[in-house]
Amino acid sequence: MKTTSQPVPLSEKVMGKMKESEEGTGLPRPSATPSSTSSSSRSSSSSSQDSNTTLEESTAGQAGFDGAGKYLLSGGIAGAVSRTATAPFDRLKVYLITAQPSTLASVESNRSGRRIPARNTMSNLMDALKSIYSEHSRCQTNFSSPTPHSWGLRNFFIGNGLNVIKVFPESAIKFFVYEYAKNFIFHRQSLRDHSSRSQDDRRSNLGRFLAGGLAGVVSQVLIYPIETLKTQLMSSTINESFQGRALLVYTIKKLNKTGGVRGYYKGLMAATMGVFPYSAIDMSAFEGLKRAYRTASGTEEETGVLATLVCGAISGGVGATVVYPLNVVRTRLQAQGTPYHPQQYTGILDCVRQTFLRERWLGFYRGLAPSLLKVVPAVSISWLVYEQSNRTLEQLLG
Repeated sequence: MKTTSQPVPLSEKVMGKMKESEEGTGLPRPSATPSSTSSSSRSSSSSSQDSNTTLEESTAGQAGFDGAGKYLLSGGIAGAVSRTATAPFDRLKVYLITAQPSTLASVESNRSGRRIPARNTMSNLMDALKSIYSEHSRCQTNFSSPTPHSWGLRNFFIGNGLNVIKVFPESAIKFFVYEYAKNFIFHRQSLRDHSSRSQDDRRSNLGRFLAGGLAGVVSQVLIYPIETLKTQLMSSTINESFQGRALLVYTIKKLNKTGGVRGYYKGLMAATMGVFPYSAIDMSAFEGLKRAYRTASGTEEETGVLATLVCGAISGGVGATVVYPLNVVRTRLQAQGTPYHPQQYTGILDCVRQTFLRERWLGFYRGLAPSLLKVVPAVSISWLVYEQSNRTLEQLLG
C-alpha cells in the first residue's frame, strides 16, 4: 500500500510546482478545474484592465484594415456602375459649363454652312442635346455606313471609358478612406470620458462629416490628372479630324505641349475646396438619413433598395447644389483653351471675375439642372451598389 500511495502526493506536488511556475512566467495553461478557470479569468481581467487603452488601440488599428479589400473592391464597382449609368448627364453638364454662346454659334455655322441668327443657342437644354447628338454625324457620312447618325447616341458616352478608368480607383479610395477614417475617429472618441447621448450624437455626426471630407480630398488629389484629361477630351470633340483613340492621343499631346505636368493640375485648389464639403455632406448625410429612417420605421434591419436610393438621392443632391459654383470654376479652369471654351485664365480669382463679368451670378450655376440629373441617380446607384457589394463579399468571404 505504501508503494502505491507515495507517487500520488509526489505527482500532486510536481503538478503544483508546474502550476506555480506557469503562473510566475505568465505562460498559458489548460484549465482543468473550475477553480483554475476562475483564477485565470481574474488574472486576465486584471491584466486587461491595466492595458485597456493599448488593447483597444491595437484592435481598432487592425479593424480599420481588416475590410480593406472589401471596401476597395465594393467602392470601385459602385463608382464604375453609377458613372456609366449617368454618363450622358455628365457629358451634358460639361458641355453646358464650358460652351459659350458665341462659340457655339460659330461652330454650328461652320458645320451647317448657314448663317445663324444672333441669339443664345444655349438658352435651353434642347439646343445642347441636339448639338451633342449631331457631333461627328457629318464625319460619319463620309464612310459607307448605312446609318449616318449612328454616332449620335454614342456622343453622349464620349470620355466614359476614361471616366471609368478614373472613377474606379477614385471611388475605391474614397470609400476605403471614409470607412477607415470614420472608424479611427470613432475609436478616438470612445477613449474619452462618456458624455451624454446628445453629445455622442453630435460627435458622431462631426466624425462622419470630417471622414467624408477627407475621403473626398484624398481621392480627388490622386485622380485629378485623369479628371483634367477627361474634361479636355469632352471639350474637344468638335474637331472632326479625330475620333476615339486618336482624339485621346491628340488631347494628351496638347496638354503636354501647352502646360506640361502642371497642366494636369489646373483648378486643383478649386476642386479641393469644392470636394471637401460635397463629400462631407454626401457621406455624412447619407448615414444620418439611414439612421433617421430606421428610427422612424422602428427597425434595426438594413435599409431596403428604395430607402437606400432615396437617402442617396437627397444627400447627393444637397451636396452637389451647395458646392456647384466651385465645380463650375474648376471645370472651366480644366477646359480653358479648348474649342468649346477658348477663354484663358490666370487662376481661380481670374476665372471667378471673368465668369461674373460675362454671366453674373447665374453663370456660376450654368449646367446645374443636368448636373443634378446626373448626381442624384449616380449617388443613389453608387450607395446601393456599394452596400450590396459589401454584403455579397461578406457572404462569399465568410
